[in-house]
Amino acid sequence: MLDIWAAAILSAGLCAAQQAAPPLPDELMRTSTAPALAAEAPDPLPVKTRLGPSLKKARLQAYDRSGRLLDLQGFLALIGRADRPAAADPERSGVAVTPPDERYSARPVLAQEGGQLTLIWDRLPNIHISLPWPVDEDGFSTVWLDKNGDGYADGDVIAVNEEIAITHYRRLKESLRKHVTEWDPLYKP
Repeated sequence: MLDIWAAAILSAGLCAAQQAAPPLPDELMRTSTAPALAAEAPDPLPVKTRLGPSLKKARLQAYDRSGRLLDLQGFLALIGRADRPAAADPERSGVAVTPPDERYSARPVLAQEGGQLTLIWDRLPNIHISLPWPVDEDGFSTVWLDKNGDGYADGDVIAVNEEIAITHYRRLKESLRKHVTEWDPLYKP
């Protein structure tokens, strides 16, 4: 019960703070929302993300099941909710970036620049990328891309499908090693 009261107080405080804050110039603002958890859930309120002058970009190369290179709308369809077949909004993609220590997250901007799918972020020199990933008959999960833990930098070209596999395979091996060596009693596969 205490959790419900804490959430209500926090929500009221955030709403009051948002109303009291002076508006930022339109060129510094991007509107983004996280995807709703259920089809019947109302659309979430937009969250403003400030992008400053130190923008960084990485090119994303993502492929569909037949091996075709995806554009922005194809990529959004790949990571998007199955219950919303209409054209996806890049501002509501659910993509997040974190510093390599993954202490906090920020919302990047996905853009189509010419024939290239581009991820744009601010302030972080290197990033890990979190993507929503649809799971049949279960909703969605999250997949990570982290360039062997070092993170991606400005100008990198990211082979999305391959990097997801490499990152999750490495993280699975690290988790198994930890469980086999640190659990008491020891885990035996």
